[in-house]
Amino acid sequence: MAIKKTTILVFGGSFDPPHSAHISMLEEAVTLIKPERVIIALTWLSPFKKEHFASFSQRRELLSIALKKCSFADICYISDFEFKRRKKTYTWQFIKHLKNKYPNSEIFFLMGSDSFVSLDKWRKSEYIKKSCKLIVAIRKGFVPKKSGALFLNKMYPPNSSTEFRERALFCDFSLLHSKVAKKIKKHGLYFADLACAMKENMSEKRFLHVANTALLSMRLAKSHGIDIKKAVISALLHDCAKELPFKKQVSLSLKLFPESLVRKISDMAPLAIHQFASAALARRKFGICDKQILKAIAWHSIGEKNPSKLGKLLFICDFASYDRRHESAKKVREIAFSSIEKAYTEVLRLKKEYIVEKGGRIATI
Repeated sequence: MAIKKTTILVFGGSFDPPHSAHISMLEEAVTLIKPERVIIALTWLSPFKKEHFASFSQRRELLSIALKKCSFADICYISDFEFKRRKKTYTWQFIKHLKNKYPNSEIFFLMGSDSFVSLDKWRKSEYIKKSCKLIVAIRKGFVPKKSGALFLNKMYPPNSSTEFRERALFCDFSLLHSKVAKKIKKHGLYFADLACAMKENMSEKRFLHVANTALLSMRLAKSHGIDIKKAVISALLHDCAKELPFKKQVSLSLKLFPESLVRKISDMAPLAIHQFASAALARRKFGICDKQILKAIAWHSIGEKNPSKLGKLLFICDFASYDRRHESAKKVREIAFSSIEKAYTEVLRLKKEYIVEKGGRIATI
């Protein structure tokens, strides 16, 4: 008598973090094939990424919370296969591992249609296709020909963990299970602690500028290979002292910078003194000790001689953040995605031009 095969549903990803679309896709796939086991292949490090925003253990904890009340929770297992390997693992390697571990099984592999359309570019894609049956969740913007796989009926929004991370800069956690969001805020993951602190301690208009500056910084840093975490932290804190009284700004500035420098800027460009005050507050209140971040914040308004890439990035993003609607900001954003150097030069030119037009003095250090 033939032995009945065990049906296994596999869903892989970095889940950085897990969001509502992940769970909805799983629920529909489970309903469709009714597996005996659901295995989540949580990546140690995605082959398509240099790093993740949260550690493996943090992402595993968030995923466990998100899966806890699902209808299939009792048959669901988060694999630690990649955690034990501690290196990039390709999908074919995980599938091979499962086939060895569960030789008498039928494996179904769930993926989004965005991944399905690029599957032929994956390592050993033919092995994947031969070794398991594919289930595809269609996402808007990625509608493939319905052949070579089972397709779920629902149309899923183009939500991604990237979109969540961007929304988190605005303290928007609507894509997440409430307990997942609570854990993220508690542990300050995805910059949620800094973003929420800014929202609570400044006006709505100022916060929207800060969040939009951070959003542009995140995207440009990723595009140009600049440290994303430093870029976002710098942007979120760059105006943290902007709305304090002027005397308080000066007082804060003097705690971190030479008196001669503070007096010179407060005299020549009083509206720019907040850059020093924000750097001082970032260090004293928010515990930022990274010199590169503090320096970027300290010169984001008037610029400095020989700035770092991070300094140039923040200088550009403050000027051209998404809340800036004027044409020059739009132009700088376009330039910035192709060249940070050209965008930086353009912002310097535009700022000098504006100051001269208004009859002001250009602060030089």
